[in-house]
Amino acid sequence: MRLYILRHGQASYQAATDAERELTERGRSETQAIVRQFLAGAERPITIVSSPYVRAQQTAEIAAKELAFDAASIEKIYQSPWLELRSESAPDQAIQKISEWFASNSQRDLLCVSHQPLVGQLINSLADLSPGRYMMGTSALACLEGEDCLPACMDLLSLQQP
Repeated sequence: MRLYILRHGQASYQAATDAERELTERGRSETQAIVRQFLAGAERPITIVSSPYVRAQQTAEIAAKELAFDAASIEKIYQSPWLELRSESAPDQAIQKISEWFASNSQRDLLCVSHQPLVGQLINSLADLSPGRYMMGTSALACLEGEDCLPACMDLLSLQQP
C-alpha cells in the first residue's frame, strides 16, 4: 500500500481565522504541477482525504481534478474532512485513522492533504526517521510504502518539493 502525504499549497494570511486561509495563485499552480508530475500516472486508484481547513481542501480539490475525479468524488472531500489531519492534531491519532482506512481499503492508495508540523511528524514516525529530519514546504509531496500503516513500518520512497 502507498500513502501519499501532500502539504497544502501556499496560502494567504488575509483571513479572519487560520482555518479560513485560502490558497494563493502560487499555491494553486505549485500544487497542480507537483500532482501532475508525480501522481498523474498512479498505478492504483487513489482516494483523497483532507483537513477541514480551507487551504487543505482547496489543495485536495486541485489534486482531485488533476487525477480526473468526478464532481461527486470532489464534493465528498469537502463533505467528509478528517479532523485528524488538522495542523494541531496528534500524529498518533492521524496514524490510527489512516491505518483504519487501509484496513478497509487495501486495494487503494491514500492521499492525505494536511499541514506542518503534522505532515513532517507523520513521515518521521511512519518511516522511523529522526524527528525534524524532513520538513515539507508548501505543496510538497511525500510517498511512503509498507505492509502496515504503523510507526516504523513504512519506507519513505520520495519527498518532492515544488
